[in-house]
Amino acid sequence: MRLLLLILFVIYWSRVCSAQPIRDTTLEIMHTMIYFQSNDFLIDSLNKFRIKQLVDTLSGLRHRFFTIEAHTDDDGSTEFNKKLSDHRAESVLNSLLEFGVQMEQINSTSFGKLKPEVSNNTTAGKAKNRRVQLTMYGKFPMKLLKGQIVITDTLSQQAIVRIKDDIYLDSVLTDIYGNFSIFAPINRKLLLSVHSGELFAEPQIIFTRDIAFLSPLKVKVSQVTLNSVLTLKEINFVGGFSIVLRESIPSLEYLLQFMLANKRYCFEVAGHINFPGKPIPKVTGTAASEIQKMELSESRAKAVFDFLKNGGIDSTRMISKGYSNYNMKFPEPKNEAQMKANRRVEIIIRDCNK
Repeated sequence: MRLLLLILFVIYWSRVCSAQPIRDTTLEIMHTMIYFQSNDFLIDSLNKFRIKQLVDTLSGLRHRFFTIEAHTDDDGSTEFNKKLSDHRAESVLNSLLEFGVQMEQINSTSFGKLKPEVSNNTTAGKAKNRRVQLTMYGKFPMKLLKGQIVITDTLSQQAIVRIKDDIYLDSVLTDIYGNFSIFAPINRKLLLSVHSGELFAEPQIIFTRDIAFLSPLKVKVSQVTLNSVLTLKEINFVGGFSIVLRESIPSLEYLLQFMLANKRYCFEVAGHINFPGKPIPKVTGTAASEIQKMELSESRAKAVFDFLKNGGIDSTRMISKGYSNYNMKFPEPKNEAQMKANRRVEIIIRDCNK
């Protein structure tokens, strides 16, 4: 009987999921510019390479297509330049075919001299106008993703929820209760972030498989108050060094935007290390000492401090400080995930008047 109920439950939710509205959305993936000499329409080796690079990008993506938009400078008659841009478009089209793109995947248009990108009054301007823009698009199935911001207090203002990956970006405003709905591409890895002057929520990775659309997402956020600690678990470092891992960049960028939006606050950038009682890897060729441990935590804080300063944060709003291994989240880490959590930077909200 229980097995039968389980089967019926799975069938029910499968139908609910499949019944959700799906729409196809066309997105620009990337483009490249092909430039030509005056009165020329031949593709040189460098431009061949650019075209191949574009074709090879996401070559496994289904339902992709290419557009060709060909242009000239304004030397010569309208009829002459229309034919010249036709030849340029044909040259790029033939290169696409050579690299395996099918004819039905290509849409080609030539404009002659009718749509200059810049003024033709200079030699450099004419060179910029003798061009073909080659763009790759993809069609992506989308479903409605629902969620709610979870906070102990009530919202005093609506927040912006943003989802993005390398080729997709969209955002939506929550209602006064924190609820939101946004169309998201299916079967992709997206970064979800919440933007509000009063709230802090570390960006989270979501995988938009069927299960993500079955029930509303719960996005935990915290209210910004003086002396509160903003822990960014995704700002991590190479073991034994102050080198920020590449995976940390989205969280750093979110932190930058958060600090830009909260100019009334100052911040302490606090660096921590993983040192559970055994020596960490050698940093300067000698065994790690207490001084070296402190210096490593300080250099990690300084790395984040410098990122924020270079992003436009006034350095007088920040201080950086190292805490060595005094405040490890996991004093006796059991795995790499716990060790990575110890190698972290925290942001502490401070009063600018003190």
